[in-house]
Amino acid sequence: MTCSECQSPDLRKISLLYESGVTFIDTQSRGAGVGTMGVGVGGARNRGTHTTALALKLAPPKPRPYGAYYVWAGLLAFIALGAQAYWLLFVSAIIAFAAETPRKWMRDEYPVLSDRWGRSFMCQRCGWIGIPSTATTTTVKPVLPRLENVSLPPSKRPRIRR
Repeated sequence: MTCSECQSPDLRKISLLYESGVTFIDTQSRGAGVGTMGVGVGGARNRGTHTTALALKLAPPKPRPYGAYYVWAGLLAFIALGAQAYWLLFVSAIIAFAAETPRKWMRDEYPVLSDRWGRSFMCQRCGWIGIPSTATTTTVKPVLPRLENVSLPPSKRPRIRR
């Protein structure tokens, strides 16, 4: 495969570049000290992630959760029926309708974007990002010549004893 822009063979999958740019951090420290006011003991824990700018640029598409919308809509509908506050049924229907946009996106667009992200490459020379075309194939020539085409000088020819 080669880059579609500069024809360089220096391509890397963006999923690997993304993973190499994200670092998970989990550290602990403890300490003690003596001062004029007495003895002090303390500790700290640090957790988080460090993400490079390239990893942020190459991040995979994020799913859009929509289940909480339906939970809130159902809870409001249950309260509306119990309290006979029928206007809450209208609010519940609006919340359920609002959940349709992320649900439809997750069903229709997210799988396509996720698949495209998984097949994309980045050129290490020019920075192009995309799916390289694999329509071009190269023919590999054999490295070793066939033995019947090789002619050896008389001193190197094998002697055949009969």
